[in-house]
Amino acid sequence: MWRYTPVANVCLELLLSCLLGAAMAALGVVTPRARNALSAFVFNVALPLLVARGIALRVDFYDRSTYPFIGVFLLLRLLALLAAAVAVSLRRAVRARASSVVHPFDPPDARDAPPSPTPFSRVAEIWLGLSWISTVVVGVPVLTAALGSERTALTLALLASMSSFIFQLPGILILLEAHEAAAAAAATEARREEEDPASSARVGTTLPPPPTAASPRILLARVLARLARNPVLWGILVGVALSVSRAGPKWLDPDDPAARGGDLSRYLAFVAGFAERFGRCVTPAGMFITGAWMGHRATEPTARGGGAHSGGGPPRSAPFDDDPRSEFHAVPPTSPPRPVPSAPPLPPATAFEDAPPPADDPEHLDHRRDDRSRPPINSPHHHRSSAPPRSLGGVGVTLAVFVGKAAATPAACYAIARGFALSETDVRGATLLASLPISVASVALTERHRAPSDVVAANVCLGVACLLPVTLAWAALLDYAGADDPGVAY
Repeated sequence: MWRYTPVANVCLELLLSCLLGAAMAALGVVTPRARNALSAFVFNVALPLLVARGIALRVDFYDRSTYPFIGVFLLLRLLALLAAAVAVSLRRAVRARASSVVHPFDPPDARDAPPSPTPFSRVAEIWLGLSWISTVVVGVPVLTAALGSERTALTLALLASMSSFIFQLPGILILLEAHEAAAAAAATEARREEEDPASSARVGTTLPPPPTAASPRILLARVLARLARNPVLWGILVGVALSVSRAGPKWLDPDDPAARGGDLSRYLAFVAGFAERFGRCVTPAGMFITGAWMGHRATEPTARGGGAHSGGGPPRSAPFDDDPRSEFHAVPPTSPPRPVPSAPPLPPATAFEDAPPPADDPEHLDHRRDDRSRPPINSPHHHRSSAPPRSLGGVGVTLAVFVGKAAATPAACYAIARGFALSETDVRGATLLASLPISVASVALTERHRAPSDVVAANVCLGVACLLPVTLAWAALLDYAGADDPGVAY
């Protein structure tokens, strides 16, 4: 048997799950509303249970080898952030030489145009495209096939995901909140120019953002409020508490001999079994959701927000993000907007609506709001972009980010893991995880904050389509670069 057959089989299984979801979406069997409901179950219930059980029973925080592996992905994500910031800075410097400053919003006549980017949203979009890895949904089955041990695969995937939630997710939320504040300030300036062009000429072309919107304290409060409503983050915290206290391995692990010493451990075996059964549906359901999202995006552009045109209604949930109902969600304008009777208020959101997320997420879905739920056109939250739109959706940028994710990111991860002197198994696991496609949660994260999502959406599709060749290529390169590890399956 070809040594890479197990890995190839798992990749094909994942691709078939995506194709099934895309086919059901294209045929109308799965509507955007149904997709959102399935996403809410997976990323509000099943995934947090999988993460909590896995960390509680499989991660030993008293083992010193745990922290270098987490450090590899922390450093990898930091390097990706620096690369994104440098790329955006160079792009701005080049464009500043060629053109004057252009107002980021057009006159109020393009309600359906994509949102305009800001430097914050550009950095967030590239950062997501380079390092928002699907470590659990795709990583666990791929590593299980590659390493030959589901226990090791789950442990490494969870350690990699922890760096995402303790560093990258807060950083992305800060950038996207700053994007919303900058967009609100620009919209306020545009409205003032429209009402009194003379005052704009006297004051200048840039209206300072409202003090509350620009305040670091308010921005941090928004981010913390969003993180506090993230079920996956709560799953991580519960798992860490059970692992550090030893309550998980002692009382909840039926495979640990130490957990079989008393009657209480036998009575509590149902807890781990309950979480395990829910967790086993995360990968097939998550890939099915990804495929359905692709199908809806390809066949019904107007259904991306699950709106009236698609029969899906306003978005009700999304993975890996949070609920915008908080008082910190809205950026207050400097002056009240003009009333627009035809624009009804936004519909109430559900408990995990911005999140896999996570997961507009991994949130895993593309949830643009339809016309009924959009803010008034003179509201600072209504994005009006120029024609053609000035976004990162160009083919060149998209391909550059994809090549960076498929080649540069895993290569950097391999070098960092070698530098941290990880074991051969850990080096292989880290590199293969870094080569996996990004989660569709990245699309939902950007769109829930009304930021452009063309690059991350394209890279989700490209990553899934190239999952098999990229994974096999890196498996072969790892064999070529390092000594064979007897613990590796392929």
